[in-house]
Amino acid sequence: MAPPRSISPFASPRPLRSPRTATPKVIKRNISLCDLADDGPPQLDSLDESRAQVGKEARALLKDAQEACDEEAFQAAERAAADALQMFREIGDRSGVARALRCIVSAYQGRDELDAAYNRASEELERCRANGNKLGEAAMMMALVDLKLLQAVRPKEVISLAKSALAMVQQLKDRAWEAEGLVTLARSYENTQKAENMLRAARAAVEAFKQVGDRKGEAQALHCLATAASLNNEVMEAVRCSSEACAILNGLGLACQEAAELMSLAEFHKACKDDMKMLQAAEDAMAIYRAKNSLAGQSNALRLLVKSYCTAQNDLKGIEVAEAALEQFRGQRYKRGEAVALDQIASVQYNMRRPSEALDNALQALDIIKELEDLPWEAVMLHSVAALRCATKQYPEALQAAQEAIWILEDIGDRSGQAYVRLNTVLQVQTQLQEYQEALSTAEEAVAIFRELKDRRGEATGLLLAANVYKMVGQLEEAEKWLLEAQEIFEDLGERRLLAQVLHSMAKIHIAKQEPAEAVRLAYEAHALCKRARDKAAEAGTLLFTVEAHLSFIAQLVENGRMRGSRELEEQLSKAEKAGIAAKRIADKLGHQQTIADCFYALSEVNLVSGRYQEALDGADEGIKIYQDVGYQLGECTFVNMKAQALLVSGKNDEALIAAQEAVSMAKAMDDKPLEVLAQEILDKVLQGQHMGVQPTQVSQPRYVQEEEEEEIQEVPAESRIEEEKPKGLEPAIVSDMLHNMLREMMGSDMESDTPLMDAGVDSLMSIEFRSQVNQAFSGLGLSSTLTFDYPTIRELTGHIVDKSKNQ
Repeated sequence: MAPPRSISPFASPRPLRSPRTATPKVIKRNISLCDLADDGPPQLDSLDESRAQVGKEARALLKDAQEACDEEAFQAAERAAADALQMFREIGDRSGVARALRCIVSAYQGRDELDAAYNRASEELERCRANGNKLGEAAMMMALVDLKLLQAVRPKEVISLAKSALAMVQQLKDRAWEAEGLVTLARSYENTQKAENMLRAARAAVEAFKQVGDRKGEAQALHCLATAASLNNEVMEAVRCSSEACAILNGLGLACQEAAELMSLAEFHKACKDDMKMLQAAEDAMAIYRAKNSLAGQSNALRLLVKSYCTAQNDLKGIEVAEAALEQFRGQRYKRGEAVALDQIASVQYNMRRPSEALDNALQALDIIKELEDLPWEAVMLHSVAALRCATKQYPEALQAAQEAIWILEDIGDRSGQAYVRLNTVLQVQTQLQEYQEALSTAEEAVAIFRELKDRRGEATGLLLAANVYKMVGQLEEAEKWLLEAQEIFEDLGERRLLAQVLHSMAKIHIAKQEPAEAVRLAYEAHALCKRARDKAAEAGTLLFTVEAHLSFIAQLVENGRMRGSRELEEQLSKAEKAGIAAKRIADKLGHQQTIADCFYALSEVNLVSGRYQEALDGADEGIKIYQDVGYQLGECTFVNMKAQALLVSGKNDEALIAAQEAVSMAKAMDDKPLEVLAQEILDKVLQGQHMGVQPTQVSQPRYVQEEEEEEIQEVPAESRIEEEKPKGLEPAIVSDMLHNMLREMMGSDMESDTPLMDAGVDSLMSIEFRSQVNQAFSGLGLSSTLTFDYPTIRELTGHIVDKSKNQ
């Protein structure tokens, strides 16, 4: 049932003139050209006057149609454009025919009647060719380019069609249509990630539209230019171009187009990490669509508005907005909007760790989308349902949903979509079921598809995920090989965030290979990449992993006999704590509760290893409280495990027993086997301590803590007392000056003693050169080959060199 007229997105903004009521006699006489005068043969002046009058009326209708399209009144636009088309054909105005046809196809497209749009454009293309109407032929080719971009057609085919259309209008020397052809060509490059080609075409389009004085066209070209700049990682330029397009559209009074551009601007603000401006642009777009009673616009803006609230760490507001929109769309019987609202509610619930509720809403959205018979959207929704079923451990159902999505994507020819479903869902399910060989085959299939499509970003993503599977099965060398290939691609593409993920995976491999020093180095490199990318959330994540890398280094030091109080071990503890505190500072600023909880966990681990048991307990209690507030049981159970360990080593056996039993019970209730095994191990330790009748601290203390206590009991031999009177070694000020001079000559500028070398701009090659100079200058000290990573500031490196000199 259609929505009430007062809220219909297809309602005309103002009455449209009709050729049947405006000048009926002129039209009739134009159709029958044999009788333009009462007596005698028709006069040439009368013919010209009649044709001019019809042309004027047709152009007025076309203008009304274009304005109706701009206001998203697509049915009215189609009617007016169809009337204009008939009149243009009668008087032989080929340019008018081309523009009227383009408007009709746009109206079909605006109503999401893509099959009808494609068929009409194809039919008119053949008709124009048969009639020798080159402008009409070029216009329909451009229309088909826009439609093919929505249908996942091979990029080469789309670009070839766009180039042909542009060449045709250039031969006709029509500058206005050449501008249209240039902006169409620019759009055709978007899916190929060829930013440079898109930039050139978009810049040329902007200049062409300026020359012909077409401000609306100029705004369209600026939008393409902004998109190209974004693809080229020039996000500030993207914001500038999009803002300029918004200003032009606002000045022209094209409200709906302004709203659409505001949505693009919001995405560019998101890329710039400007969450507040992103939210403001999304709210402005929604306000315009509401003022225009555009249901289609409101449903599109809803996606971005909810995303903006979630990006600003306000999930509850996102849910509230989506639920209000759901009620509105249901009241207006707008099924598409209802499905969008349900999808957004599910998305936020998933982010809030409420996968069961999210799945219920996603299934409702899927049912509506099936009713709408929108196959591309159905495939996307099936993919979401598959991910949610995986999150709720419904693995067979997840595979079925993913397979249904792949079948649809095969039918519509979306090869890239098929590859991403395989990587994001099928592979995840297979790894959860420990079907590792099948998972590797899935990853290899996806990589092969991306290589065929020449999608390097997709290829590298597949290589990264395949490497993680190899790591799971213990094939570390194979995993490292795939990661190196992914690293090379991401470096070529300038994808800093994804490159940071590769380095993170490499660091994990080095931890597994018991090479923690290299893991620490890679962790700091990943952190520097995220920092340069201005991705605060990722920066906090890499800092937390850095804590893990330092703790693995500490474990190796303990195994090698180092004790608490030794310089190496205390340095690693200090660095781990600094990284955890830095991550907590970022998380607090972002207001992201899960990241804050992760920081509490990392710092509790550091405190536990450092022997600060009460601080570890306090951190565990904070984490439990956060996860109880957001209803995330898995996180809560992890912290209860941490609390049990802290209670155990601090000698509070009874409390440790209660916490350990609670953790086991929670893990069983969630059917989380790995977590249950960990909880049971801690419970067994508690029970073992009680059975043996000893203090838990004696059972559970880390090895280096026990050794330190033994050392304290032993009498210090005389030789040690003599060694305390050794010479002081090198003078710290002299060493520091030498290091500063080396770096000044290398970099051409001074740096602070406490600034990390990497943050000051010392890249890998400079680091190697600096390390070589340091080793030459202090050749007798036997300095480590990893000293610039172990001691990343001049102050720390100075202290290390001075300490080494004291032992010589």
